[in-house]
Amino acid sequence: MTRLEIASIVPLVLTPLLSCANATLAQQPPLQAITLSDAAERALAHHPVMAAADARADAAAAAAGVARAARLPSLRSEASAIRFQEPMIVAPLHRFDPQNVPPFDRTLIQGNVVAQWTLFDGGARGARIRQADALEDVALAQRASAERALVAATASAWLDARLAGDLLAACEAQRDALQAERRRVSQLLEEGKVARVELLRIDAALARAEAEAAAALAERDVALADLQRYTGVPVAPAPADIAVPGAPALDEITARAVESSADVRTARARAAAAAAAHAQSRAGWLPRVDLAGRYNEYGSGAGDVSWEWQGGVQLSWALFTGGARAREAERTAAEARAASADAEAIARDVEHQVDRAAAALTGALARVRALEAALEQQQEVVRVELLALREGAGVQTDYLNAEAELLRTRAALTEARHAALLSRIEIARITGALSPAWLENALERGQ
Repeated sequence: MTRLEIASIVPLVLTPLLSCANATLAQQPPLQAITLSDAAERALAHHPVMAAADARADAAAAAAGVARAARLPSLRSEASAIRFQEPMIVAPLHRFDPQNVPPFDRTLIQGNVVAQWTLFDGGARGARIRQADALEDVALAQRASAERALVAATASAWLDARLAGDLLAACEAQRDALQAERRRVSQLLEEGKVARVELLRIDAALARAEAEAAAALAERDVALADLQRYTGVPVAPAPADIAVPGAPALDEITARAVESSADVRTARARAAAAAAAHAQSRAGWLPRVDLAGRYNEYGSGAGDVSWEWQGGVQLSWALFTGGARAREAERTAAEARAASADAEAIARDVEHQVDRAAAALTGALARVRALEAALEQQQEVVRVELLALREGAGVQTDYLNAEAELLRTRAALTEARHAALLSRIEIARITGALSPAWLENALERGQ
């Protein structure tokens, strides 16, 4: 089988498949059109990653509240009823008086109310509070990081679906142009004015256009499925204009990224928690002073009840721990140094991420400008080639090559715009500016 015969068969194979796919899509309910910012808001409201981040933040806030509660005195009550084999003293015995024998009973009933307040613990309580507050800040920073990552992923899926849709539209536009040319060539072939090879060339070009359209259709379906997983509902990108923002000043965004990055904030909060843990370990070298008061009730099974109060100051001081106290201080000091170094390393990595994203944005914007000019020129080339062909002064292969180059230019321009948008979104994520409101203002409104 020759190449020309194969080229004539390919459209007959691909066209029914694409028609079947289009019919299947037509039978499905229409997808809800959604803007980029609305898609991000829906993802934040419905995606389980945000529910998990919120729960962790709530748990850390509760743990910080528990730590701060140690600054206040504690009050508790206890009660017990104990049965003895032999009769037992069931009232306080403060002195020996043979004339006043204390009551004995096999059942001892006790109750008390105890108040306690730590006056001094070497700073351990304050260190625990600082550690809990730092861990709460870690959870909040992780929540912010998860939110920005989810917004970025949702925006990427939305833009991927939009990119695939634009590529599909470009393929369909080329297919329409080729089909119009095929009708003209078919008419000329019937009149005997052209050779059959020209129709076969058109059919081969149509087959390529159909194949590229099928690939774009498959990519759009995958992107729409990803978008549905993020938003929780079947949606499609709304046909709204998305501006390609310019590149911001590198020094400005680098400084903003280090100060606002959720990753840097998380690392610094972990370093603060490690420093607080080290301070808590140092407090083990100092004594602990507690103020305590107790109100006791004693009674028997017969109902004899007596009351008394107690109060005082308790001092405790670990004089020797076998070296455990010193080793604990060394361990926490090493962990604090490691956490501080991690924070510095993450800050430098964020700067590197900004440099890469800014370079990618600059390159993508340059490609956009160049491809926009190339697209205008290539559209003019196609117009001239088609006009020459219809006037009988052109060559069909030149027109087909021009149409193919036009499709490639359109696809490259769409991909360059897509890359520029993703790079700008990545910069907004790193600098902490990414949110549904930022997507609406910076991309949808172009402010």
